[in-house]
Parts: sequence; structure tokens; C-alpha cells
Amino acid sequence: MVHLRALVPLAALALLASGCGRSEEEAEPAFRHVILISLDTLRADYLGCYGNAEVRTPAIDALAREGIRFEQMSAAAPSTLASHVSLFSGLHPHHHGIARNGWTLNPALVTLPRILQDGGFRTVGVIGALVLHSSTYFDRGFDDYDEVFDDSLRYGSKKTHQRRAEAVTDAAIARLSMSESARSGQRLFLFVHYFDAHHPYDPPPPWDSLYGDPQGAIGEAGAEDLERAVRAHHADILDQAVGQEAVLRAGLRPKLLRGCDGRPLGIDPHLAARYAGEVSYLDHHLGRLVEHLKVEGIWDDALVILTSDHGETFWEHGDFWNHGLCVYDTTVRVPLILRLPGAARAGSVIEQSLSHIDVLPTLLELLDLPAPYRLAGRSFAPLIEGRGLSEQPVFCGATQPWGQEAKGQRWRGMRKSRSVRLGRHKLIHTPYLELEELYDLGADPGERRDLLLEPEEPAAEVAGRLREMLRGWAEGAAPLRSGFGLEQEGGAGLGGDELERLRSALEALGYAGEDGPAEGGR
Repeated sequence: MVHLRALVPLAALALLASGCGRSEEEAEPAFRHVILISLDTLRADYLGCYGNAEVRTPAIDALAREGIRFEQMSAAAPSTLASHVSLFSGLHPHHHGIARNGWTLNPALVTLPRILQDGGFRTVGVIGALVLHSSTYFDRGFDDYDEVFDDSLRYGSKKTHQRRAEAVTDAAIARLSMSESARSGQRLFLFVHYFDAHHPYDPPPPWDSLYGDPQGAIGEAGAEDLERAVRAHHADILDQAVGQEAVLRAGLRPKLLRGCDGRPLGIDPHLAARYAGEVSYLDHHLGRLVEHLKVEGIWDDALVILTSDHGETFWEHGDFWNHGLCVYDTTVRVPLILRLPGAARAGSVIEQSLSHIDVLPTLLELLDLPAPYRLAGRSFAPLIEGRGLSEQPVFCGATQPWGQEAKGQRWRGMRKSRSVRLGRHKLIHTPYLELEELYDLGADPGERRDLLLEPEEPAAEVAGRLREMLRGWAEGAAPLRSGFGLEQEGGAGLGGDELERLRSALEALGYAGEDGPAEGGR
């Protein structure tokens, strides 16, 4: 067991700074509660606090003004379940074993809610979609897990098993009233998952027309509209409309990645307007949750973390209208805002590149709790304190396409796209395409100029160093046993009807693919 060093409570540091402090031994905990809010499929650049002057996000922007904003936070994987498990475990997918959505958590995996539950917290989870359903055992460690969905929400003819932000906020408020954690003095861990920024992009009025009225161009911004947008790009680059389904099963082509010029086509702007509407709608109901937490006396006693599991590529790269196929920053750069009690260090911005796997070690250090095993991430508590932290490589691995899964090998994702970032440079390697790309994110944050196409000695040297890092990371794969709907110790697994329900819901959200238990693992 790795024990993380105790951090002087930040509240005590604030008292000391004001000249009226007490000793560390006498200091009370810096915060009583932990609130973690996940905004599924939210791109960082669609928030006002991250520089978007058009999309209205007053609640999130207010949180950023009171908190610490992390400018270069990366997801460990660009799909919902794998990314959330990395966030909760401090491990990469090729260690925790979740290759993609629908797979089940191994019982040997100890995640944040179980750690906090054992530490005396009441743990409450409210989720917005079936992707984090208890059938995956993601609910382990929660005392109360609300996963009631709205079957009237459909993607084409199929139920999506999700609910809107209004219903998620209502459920969270109801659960807080039931738990009475703040009133009883018990510490609370609250996890709230919103799914609205995920397609279909179909916000209710008036948010559906907040950024222009696209009704004449698209319908619900669902499967058919996304397919139409993808086919337009494929036809423009390949002279044939390949379509999303073929790409998800067989994979991308180098010509799609090399031939993308980053321009919107056809209905792209209409889809983006609907996406922006979803973000503003979500922000409105998130604001309701914040106000309730303030009224209940929880907010100012809590450490609040807001983030996203991944983003979404629109037209910027060859993985059009997708998350999961590639590891460009459109899908892996995510917002992360951390608010300390009393709004300490309000308005601070941390520019250093970090990973979701660093969040759990940071929380454990701030709470002075031991890690259950050796974590891949490291604490960024020094940065929160205003001190320095050395740069370390940040890794990410794609979860699609399904047709390129490396069966028979220790990790299903061995052939899929992966990346490593160190400082301003990022190397992307896609083994099944035999393709490498190198970007200077400091000069080229949109990843438009591949330095390997303009070979110069410094670029080759940088690529060589990053290549060795990425190779060592990939070769270190040692996943826990997992699989699609797989029965795990301590759980009944999924019966035929439940398995079909899960498969149908994932298909409705564009996550269909070959399933079955993973080979190997432990």
C-alpha cells in the first residue's frame, strides 16, 4: 500500500497567512465534503471560462471565478466508462481493464467512492445515462445510486436510457434531502453525472434556438443528421461517402486524417449550434444544483471538482463527429475546475499538462487517506498550493474502432490510437494505420501542423524521445479481467434481457460493436 504524504490543510494555511493560524495538529479538516460533477462529452473550448465568447455558461464561469481552472487537463480515454473509471481509480484503462463502454469493473479495482465510504463519507451518486449503470459495477462503494432514466428520450426508434439535466438536478436535490448528511454532521461525497452534451443534440426550448434556429436544416440532431455530416466529409476527402458505421467497425484511413482541412461543411454549423444549446441548458440546471448546495450549507464546506470525461470532434479532424476513434485534443482535452472552501485561490489558472489519473492521488493527499495500491497518477496538490511540480508525460488511449481490437493479446487496445504529451509537444501513434503525428501544442493548439511532415532535426529528436515513452507505456499493459456484460465476483452479471437492453442502448448512442469477454487479464 502506498501512503501519500499528509498535506497541511489549506484552510489552516489560509489562517496562517492571515496571522491568526493554529498548529497543524490542531487544524480541522480543510473541507468536510467532496462534490464531483461530470459533464459528459463537454469540450473545454465550449465554456466561457475557457475562452468561448459566444456560448453562455454563467454557472460554470462563476465556479471558475471562485476556483482554480486547469488549462491543460487530459482524459485518459475518450469514451465515458473507461474515462470515468480512470478518474475514479488513478489508473489507465490498460491497467483497470475497461476497454470500452459496456464492460464491467473487476472486483479487485478499488475506486474513489469505496475509498471515501471506508473513510466515513456517505456516498451518493446520480447519473444521467446507462453508460455508467450499475450493471457495469461502477456503483460499487455508493451508499445511494440513482439511475432512473426517461424512456421517452429516444435516438431514432431506440430508447437511449438517459435523462435530461433538469431531471438529474431534481434527483440530486431529492437525494440530498433524503441523506441529510450536512445536517447530521456526516461527511458527504456527491457524484453527479450530466449527459446532455452527448448526441443527440436536442435541447428543449428555448435552448434549441439560442444560437440560431437550425430547425430548417436538421431535425433532432440525431443519428441520421450526424451520419449525413460525416458522409459529406468522407465524400469530400475520399470521393465516396463511407459513413460512420464503416469507420467504427473497420477504422479510419490515413487519407481521412491527412486530408482533413478543418473546415465545416453542410450542416456542421447547425449541429454545433445545437451542441452549444445543450451546453447552455446543462449549465442552467447545474446552477440550480449549486444554489441548493448553498442553501443546504454544503457548498462552502466542500471541495468541488467539475470536469468532463471527454470532448467531441466536430469537423476539425478526420474522426468527424466522434469521440473514441482518435486522441486529438478535441476529444481528450477536458475542463477541470477545482473550488476550495472559502474560494481560496479564486481565479487561479494552472497551465501545466496533467491527466485525469492525477485527480484521485490529489484527493487522497488532500484528505490524508492512503491509496489502496500503487497508482499511475500523481498528486498535483503542490500546484494547488502555488508551488512547482515537475513535468511528466501524459498518456491517452483510444477506445475505437472495434474492428481493430487486438484479440489474444493482453490488451484489446494495442492497435488503437494512443498519445503522449510532455510539455508543449504531443506524439500520436495509430498502430493499425502505421501512422505517427507530432504537434507543438504551444504554437499549434488546433493540431493542424504535423511536424513529422516537415522533418527537422529538433522535431525528429523530440519524436524519438516521446516514441520511447509511448512504447514503454503501451508495453506496460497489465489489465484486470473484464468484458462486455461480464459476470464478476460479487455481482450477478447480466441476464439475456438485461444484456440486450444494454447493447441496444449503447447502439442507440453510437457505441455498438462486437462484444464478449476480454482475453487474458487477471
